[in-house]
Formats: sequence, structure tokens, C-alpha cells
Amino acid sequence: MKTENPTKISNKKSKTKKIDRVETSLKESSRDLSLFKFKSGAVVALILFVIFALLNSLFESKVVAKLSFKPGTTGRVPLSMLITLSSGHTY
Repeated sequence: MKTENPTKISNKKSKTKKIDRVETSLKESSRDLSLFKFKSGAVVALILFVIFALLNSLFESKVVAKLSFKPGTTGRVPLSMLITLSSGHTY
């Protein structure tokens, strides 16, 4: 049976302690970074919300562009047409 040298055992223990410390600090850094990203995203969203509200109030009821064509429908079919198509007659 082979016994290990006490210095080897202490070296292994110190290495595992170092690894644990590094992992803990990495987890804390990752948590801090995630919190910072969340806060900065919230600030950006709030600023954009305010800017869009301001722009909306500035250009309310004003023509900002004229189209050279008449826009088509968006694919919506009136309810009366759906009833006619499904039953064959109108109600």
C-alpha cells in the first residue's frame, strides 16, 4: 500500500482552496455584471420611452412623409365577408 507524502496532500488542499476562491470570485463577478447589465438596460428603455413620447407629441397630426402609392390592406378580412364565405349566404 502506497502512502502519499504529507506535502503532496497539503499542496492538493491548497490548490483546491485556490480553485474554490477563484470560482467564488468568478461567480460574484458574474452576478455583479448581470445586475449591471439589467440596470443599464432599464435605463436605456426608460430613456427611449421618454424620447419616443416626446417625438410623438412633437409630430402629432403632422404629415411627415407622403407615399407615392396607395397602401394595400394588411390582410384583414371584414367579419361580414368571413360569415358569407363560410356559410354560403349572408345573415
